[in-house]
Amino acid sequence: MASRSGRLREAARKRRFLANLEKMVLTKHQKPRFVLMSYEYYEQMRTGGDPRSVHRASEMPEEHRELFAAEMRPAGAAERYDDES
Repeated sequence: MASRSGRLREAARKRRFLANLEKMVLTKHQKPRFVLMSYEYYEQMRTGGDPRSVHRASEMPEEHRELFAAEMRPAGAAERYDDES
């Protein structure tokens, strides 16, 4: 029987492989949370090969900081949804 760490490594390997083929959206409670993509695609976005832009958090435009801050929760804050028991 495979160990838990072995299964986790295999799952991560598969996700890295798939991220090389296309962007992957990771969700939490069926809501998009993160995007996993190849470094090459990220660099293409960052260097202007794509109309979207990428910023370091410290260089983020003020309007984006406000949107980002509105979505942030304090570490350890419990999330509660009405459909959960």
